[in-house]
This record gives sequence, C-alpha cells and structure tokens, in this order.
Amino acid sequence: MITIKKSWILLIILAINLTPLLASKSFSYPSSSGRPSSSSYSSGSSSHVAYRPYYNPYYQQSHNTPPLSSEAIYTFLLILLIILLVMFFVWLLYTFFFEEKKQKPIRGNKNHAYHDYEKVAEWFQDVRSQEFYEKKYLDQVLEHLASDATILDLGSGMGKPVTEYFIKKGLTVTAVDGSQKLIRRAQHLFPQTNFIIGDMRTLQLHQKFDAIILWHSLFHLPHKDQIAMFAFFKNHLNTNGILLFTSGPYKDERWNDNGGILMYHASFSATEYKKLLKQYGFELLLHVIEDQDCGGATVWMARFKKIENITL
Repeated sequence: MITIKKSWILLIILAINLTPLLASKSFSYPSSSGRPSSSSYSSGSSSHVAYRPYYNPYYQQSHNTPPLSSEAIYTFLLILLIILLVMFFVWLLYTFFFEEKKQKPIRGNKNHAYHDYEKVAEWFQDVRSQEFYEKKYLDQVLEHLASDATILDLGSGMGKPVTEYFIKKGLTVTAVDGSQKLIRRAQHLFPQTNFIIGDMRTLQLHQKFDAIILWHSLFHLPHKDQIAMFAFFKNHLNTNGILLFTSGPYKDERWNDNGGILMYHASFSATEYKKLLKQYGFELLLHVIEDQDCGGATVWMARFKKIENITL
C-alpha cells in the first residue's frame, strides 16, 4: 500500500512534469500566414504548380480545418490537470481514511482466550453456525459410547455444532465455556442442557463422563496448562472413556487472527502429546495430521484405560 509520504512525492513529480507545459503558451503549429495565397497560383507560372491544392489532398484538408490556438491547448491541459488533481486527492483521502486507518488486529489475552471470544462473540456465532466439518470425528466417538452416555464439552462456545449434535443423539451433555455471551446464547438455544460459565483449568465437577471433547479449545492454553489438563481428563473420565481434542501439527506458539483479534495458540509436538497420553493412562485410537477436509485440524482421539490413583 502506498503511504501518505509516497503520495506527496507522486504529486510533486506530477506537478513538475506538467508545469513546463502549462507555463509555455508558444506552440509550433503552422499558421495561415505560412500558406501560399491564392494569388500565387497564376495560370501562367509553372513555378507554383506544386502548391496547388488539388495536387496535395492533405493540404486541402488542413486548409479547411484551422489549427488549435495556443490558448485552447493551454485550457485543455489546465482542465486535464485539474481533473487529475481532483482524482488524486480523492484517492489520497480514501487511502488516509479507509486504508491506512483500517483497524489492525489487536493482540488478545494469552492466559484467558475466552475473554477474546467474549469480544468477538457475534462473529464466532456466525462462523460456527456455518461449519460442521468435525461431524465425522464425533461419529467415531459415538461408536465407542452407549446410548445413554454422558459428554463433557470443554470450550463449547454457544453449543453449535458439537453440543447440539450430541443432544440430538439423545446423550446427556455438560458444556463449559468462559465466555458469558456465548453461554447465554447456548442456554437460550438449548435450555434443557447444563451449561457452565467457567475456566476449564479450575473446574471442580465431582463427576465422571464417558467422553470429553475439546474441539479447537485445548490449543488456546499455554503449554504448562495443557499438561495440567491431562490430569483433569484422567480424573473426570470413566474407564474406557473417550478423549477427543485438536492441536496444531507441530510444537509452536502463535497468534492467529480470529474476528479481528489475534488469539493465542499453542501446541506440542506429536511425540510430546503421545507421551502425555501414555503417561496419564490413555490408549491412542486416532491421530490425523492437518485434515484438509476438516479445516486443516490435527485430530487426536484416545481411550482412558487406567483407573488407579484417581481423585476428584
């Protein structure tokens, strides 16, 4: 994008190039005085035959069309310059007020991503209402569950589409999110479901579930908090309970634009996630790296096997 400083340089260059044209009113065009008069064409003089109009059709045309005067050309160039300057300043104003003043994404809260979702709740509702690419993975979770299974959806947002899908399947869902706006919307949409406003890192639910889902939510936590969450999973899953979560494809920390806010994202490497799962008693069932049919998500599904040393 051209900056204001560069715009002024362009304007100066334009003025410098057009000024000599406007300053000079002397143009070299043939005048009528330079044409041979009709008296020069005497029938008896062969020396003037070459100047007769019928021997030169181009001369005949110029003889009938008078040349533009210097004043006319000067006026034309002046009008052209005015038009160019008006267009230039319109573009300059547009650049200043709409391009250079366009709001840049602001950096969000590294430790509390739900504060950021609170600010972009309307945008998030629109986006999540139009997407349901995770359905095939939710169906795989259902294959491991009984018809009366209980689900814990962490980072549920407004309940669409994950919570809603399990509700329609007749399962009992507890959904948690830190954004009050999104939870209020979810409570309006699904009044019979247990929605909790809270931070998943500090939850004290005192019950176990048959499946825990963290679709696009675990990676909003810093690395140290993600590690702590695996103890939470262990303590809140029944034996053979299913854990489903998403991550990035490799270990990193980054800020991605979500609705005009740069939200924090963090992931471990595949090796580190596998180590955490094994450490906390999980059997890996599925690991898909950057599923292009699922928005590029890296998906993990594991079954909890160990039951000893569990405290609530």
